Amino acid sequence: MAMKTNPATKRRHSLPLSEMDLAVLATIRNSQVHKDALESLIDFRFFPETSEAALLHAVFRAGVHALNREIEVAGYAQIAATQSVEERKAIARRRPPSWAEEE
Repeated sequence: MAMKTNPATKRRHSLPLSEMDLAVLATIRNSQVHKDALESLIDFRFFPETSEAALLHAVFRAGVHALNREIEVAGYAQIAATQSVEERKAIARRRPPSWAEEE
């Protein structure tokens, strides 16, 4: 099994793929570096018998993961932009120091 147990598939869509898309998928399938990168982004394990559909789903999930990370970064930047220097200093003062939990 290529992935951990996922919820049942609700729908199967056809996905138009360009020559470049097919080349990228072939690169992912044939490159250990690409496989490792995909596995590190999402909960996915690559096996020789991994289907094209499972690979496409994994690439889709990795894209969603990357999109969510970008949204988080933009959100944090927006929060930082709305805070004054004094507010940021007050928040930092309330934070325990990094060595506080050392024993």
